[in-house]
Amino acid sequence: MNIDNVNSNSSLHIQEDIIIDWTKQKSYDFASNFAQWRKQKGKTDKKPGFTELCTKYNNLLKKEYPNGANVSQKFIDAAFNISGNIGTRKNKTIHCNVNDLLAIIYNESKFDAKLCSKDGKYAGIFQIDKTTYKSIFKNNKCSYEQFKKLPREKQLLFAQDYLKYRIKTAGKGLDKYIDNNGNINGGALYALIWRPGDFETKSDSDISKNVKRKLAVITKVKSKLKSEQSFDKKA
Repeated sequence: MNIDNVNSNSSLHIQEDIIIDWTKQKSYDFASNFAQWRKQKGKTDKKPGFTELCTKYNNLLKKEYPNGANVSQKFIDAAFNISGNIGTRKNKTIHCNVNDLLAIIYNESKFDAKLCSKDGKYAGIFQIDKTTYKSIFKNNKCSYEQFKKLPREKQLLFAQDYLKYRIKTAGKGLDKYIDNNGNINGGALYALIWRPGDFETKSDSDISKNVKRKLAVITKVKSKLKSEQSFDKKA
């Protein structure tokens, strides 16, 4: 993934008065979160969507990435929560399809938090480079080297803040890919991660081409998931 370097004077201001040190955060309370999620979904929903997604992605990992770590239900659950609010734009909360978000992360890193590119430039579940990391998260006490050692659930929180920054600072070329309900096109979401500068410098036709290219990647991953039939219906 080629992430454009952001201006060194830029910083992420999700909570301007609070600097979070993710390395000292408490472990993710999956049991409590799961109970709350189930209560919201209602008693009729006996098989949460993240359980099936978890199973299907792990099937793909076994086939295509034997050395990759299994993806946990708490990671999929966290992705569900994040997809409901990946940023704001023009006072509108932006949502994404959780399947799009997971497909992007799968394609970038196979959910392997320790993955580094061959040239050593990009790292983590969403393959961010050191320059970009230091620009966006320069007020965070977690260094880039510490970030690379974090578990995937905590890296996912960085991904959320990264997306919030990109959505907030993107040019007007992004607006046409966000509908009236605040839902962002999956291809635009990937393009925003892959080459965010395009939304400011490229023509509408060039942006459209890149969005379609990245949407095709997401569609391919989803197609692989759809072909997985080993999910135990009795689980």
